[in-house]
Amino acid sequence: MDQSKIYETSDSYVDLSIHLPYDAREIGDPLFQFEADYYVEKDLSVAGDDDFCYENVAVFKVIGHTGDFDKDYIYTADAIAESTVENYAFAKGLFEQFFNTEFHNEIIDITGQTINRWLTIETAVAYDEIKNCSEVFQAELFVEFLIKLKQTWKQLFHNDVTLVSFNEGLYVSPEKRAQEKIFEGYQKAEFFTTLNKQEFIEKNGYEHNDSAIELKELFKLDFNNNLFSENIKNPKRKHYSGFIYTSQLISSQT
Repeated sequence: MDQSKIYETSDSYVDLSIHLPYDAREIGDPLFQFEADYYVEKDLSVAGDDDFCYENVAVFKVIGHTGDFDKDYIYTADAIAESTVENYAFAKGLFEQFFNTEFHNEIIDITGQTINRWLTIETAVAYDEIKNCSEVFQAELFVEFLIKLKQTWKQLFHNDVTLVSFNEGLYVSPEKRAQEKIFEGYQKAEFFTTLNKQEFIEKNGYEHNDSAIELKELFKLDFNNNLFSENIKNPKRKHYSGFIYTSQLISSQT
């Protein structure tokens, strides 16, 4: 049976929870972790039976972090995941590029809010419910999940403009058609590849206690890869970003 006929997404929803981890409380940073489960309707009807039977089943979970741009979380790396550091670094870099631009001013005019919150998506897990489904179908479901996650985030943080960031390792499949689906799906969900990685590494750094260090120098100091893995340092690694806000305006600048 066609898997798309078993699982319906028309009434799907995201169960979103946000909490302040113990490590974040210890270091005094308002760095919140979120978990989001995606539920779809599963058709349990028996062939030939006129009675329709559905149940809500969880098919995907994503885990990430969120915070605002008033703090620089790059120095809390020991307390948060490596992927959080990487995703935040790109979100921070984009935020600084967009600040005081025509695009940023346009968002302020429309929403009355500045871009003030970032969201990183770090881990995506498929539940056992769809483990035996085709990779292509899983990719299609995952894209629907991202779209629904953005809608849920809008409802939770009304008028709070959020910059979303994640890397290409978020959804990994060796199946070529699944990869094509997921890359097309990111655009459908309005997530786009953004900064040139090499240029970003060469030109960006972080200030701390009246001193500054460039990313490329920070990476050189980490010669044992204890803090940053080779994946993060790879200039060819794709990164995706997008915006969440209440306006229906779509901008190609994301």
